[in-house]
Amino acid sequence: MGPQAPVLDITTAAAGWSRVADVSAILASRRAVAAAIFEEAFNRQHFENVNPALDAYTLHVGGATLSLGPGDLERLVAEWHAGFSDFHFEVHRVVAEGDVVAVHATLHGVHDGEWNGKPPTGAAYSSEHMFFIEFEDDQIVKVRELNDPTGLP
Repeated sequence: MGPQAPVLDITTAAAGWSRVADVSAILASRRAVAAAIFEEAFNRQHFENVNPALDAYTLHVGGATLSLGPGDLERLVAEWHAGFSDFHFEVHRVVAEGDVVAVHATLHGVHDGEWNGKPPTGAAYSSEHMFFIEFEDDQIVKVRELNDPTGLP
C-alpha cells in the first residue's frame, strides 16, 4: 500500500483563506486611499476622504525631506492650482503590496499664475511621476516622489 494522501483540515484551510481575504481588503483600502489623494485631493481639492490618513508623514522629493501634517497637503495643492490652470494628475496605475502603494501618474497644467515665486509663462506643462506611499495600519507615514522636472517653470 502506497503513502496515504494528506487529509485536508477544513478549519485550517478556512482560517488561511480568511487571512488572505483580510490582506486583500487591507490592500484594496490602501489603493483606494492612494487613488483618492490624486482624484479627490489633487484634482478636485476635496480633502475630507484623505485627511484621516494624513496625520503626520514625511515627503521625500527632489533630494528634500519635508515633515508634513494635517492641512499641509491642502496648502500645497492650493499653491499648484493657483499657479497652473487645469492642474490635474492623470493616474495610470495604482499597485499595492505590503505596506506600500505605488502610483504612476502624469501631472498636467498650464502655468498661467505665479508659482514658486515665478511669474506666469503661459506654457503647458506635463511631468511623469512615480509615488511610493508607505502605510502603517491606516495612516500614511512616508511618501517618496520621483519625477522628471524638465520644463518646470
